[in-house]
Amino acid sequence: MFRRVLHTFVSRGINAVLNLLLVLVTARFLGAEVRGEISLLVASMNLSLHAVGLAGGAALLYLVPRFAPGHLYRISLGWMVLVSMLTLPVLYLAGQMQGLSSFSWLLLLLLFNAANLNRYMLLAFRKIELDNRIGIGFGFLQLLLLIAFLWWGSDKRLELFVNVLLAANAALLLLTSFLVVKHWPQETVNQQQGVLKAIFGHGFWVQMANIAQLFSYRLSYYLLEAQLGAEAVGVYGVAVSLAESLWLVSRSISLVQVSEIANSTNDLEQKQLTATWSRVTAWLTAFCLIPLLAIPDGWFTAVFGSEFVGMRTLLVWLAPGILALAASNILTHYFSGKGKFQLNAVVSAFTLALVAIILPVMIARWGVVGAAAGQSLAYLAAWVFAILLFSQGKKAVIGSILPQPSDFVLLQKIWRIFRDKA
Repeated sequence: MFRRVLHTFVSRGINAVLNLLLVLVTARFLGAEVRGEISLLVASMNLSLHAVGLAGGAALLYLVPRFAPGHLYRISLGWMVLVSMLTLPVLYLAGQMQGLSSFSWLLLLLLFNAANLNRYMLLAFRKIELDNRIGIGFGFLQLLLLIAFLWWGSDKRLELFVNVLLAANAALLLLTSFLVVKHWPQETVNQQQGVLKAIFGHGFWVQMANIAQLFSYRLSYYLLEAQLGAEAVGVYGVAVSLAESLWLVSRSISLVQVSEIANSTNDLEQKQLTATWSRVTAWLTAFCLIPLLAIPDGWFTAVFGSEFVGMRTLLVWLAPGILALAASNILTHYFSGKGKFQLNAVVSAFTLALVAIILPVMIARWGVVGAAAGQSLAYLAAWVFAILLFSQGKKAVIGSILPQPSDFVLLQKIWRIFRDKA
């Protein structure tokens, strides 16, 4: 398990660095206002992707070995096109077209959603390492295209970044389409009966949880834009990107944890594993937070530009929530491993409700800092809620989840294993 966690951690670590470099370049050369528009654009694209996932997302990993892959793929493609088209009126009514034409939006959504559907198919074909390499290559391509467009003197507006996304996702779609055909399994099941019920049934709860989770992460962007403008979103979005990069630890562990739990029938061992990894995640995330919070504010303005003042203050207020959600993520992935997707949806909906109640008041009173503090408050409450669901109110289980001084022995053991494997 440690080796698989290390492999996933390294791959995601490279992707996190590439994403941070992309944030840095856009913030430095396009400014806070355009950076804010980019944050809103990407948030809207991800919401569309989650809607596509109702019939073509993570559920494919479970369904492809059980139903005819070609039938699943055709249904998912049709649903993807429908969702991409329906996203346009939603964006228009929400006032989130951001000056882009309907054609630009539709083309971007189709390329983005289709390429990601192909990646889910590759994961369903168990090409995990291949998908990791694709992700790293895509990150490099986006960064190189952005630098090239800036070098060639393109207008420093949102359209520049949209052109980067269009070119990068078109290349990704071509590559993944070729790889899906190349790695299509020679022997597949032919079961088609009940596929619609299965694909939408499994996808529904997974994506309800994901959509609610994404809204809880990004609702602050839309509230900040409405009250303070796109520039405030740009400053806040960079701070969030830096802070959320530390979820790399949690997401790497949870991906392997789900596999371990799904292949175990001993509930006691499953809960012990989850409690242990939840504590380990909390400690590792806390250790990563320390150097990030120690960076002087002047360094951020030197790197990102003079508009990005007060970054360290925002990171300090975001830190408790980042730590709480990292630990909570391990608990909710226990529910995923057990097939209890409804509980994940409940936790995500609870978090979103808190964010929707707290943030408008906090932003109105304290501005961008209020958004960071309110986000942390919601995440902390959601962590407590996840603990109660996981423990079912049993004090002994709750105690096993909370960090303990004896964890340092375990951390030393993990470090030695990672060092030897690396």
